[in-house]
Amino acid sequence: QLSTVRELTPVELTEPGRIKRVRGVAYGTKVSPQIANRLVDSTRGVLNHFLPDVWIYTDLYKGKTSGLSAGFALALVAESTSGALLAAEVTGFAGIVSEVAG
Repeated sequence: QLSTVRELTPVELTEPGRIKRVRGVAYGTKVSPQIANRLVDSTRGVLNHFLPDVWIYTDLYKGKTSGLSAGFALALVAESTSGALLAAEVTGFAGIVSEVAG
């Protein structure tokens, strides 16, 4: 059994280090596979200018199990030389082009 935590202790990032690798996933529901691929291409186009170790996978859901709404998103995690993990996510919505989101 787990005990209830009443107060969280703050995290102090004193040695952020330098980013050494980025991993991520571009995913979509009820959208064309081209959207996820364009999202990956535009993101890699920016990040590869700064570091070579960038891996972004694609994951698509179609059919009845994918829910009722269409959409796409990108989630990235960057690891630094000190072991710190930095995460970021962006979601697409109506009217936004996947290259802009990436």
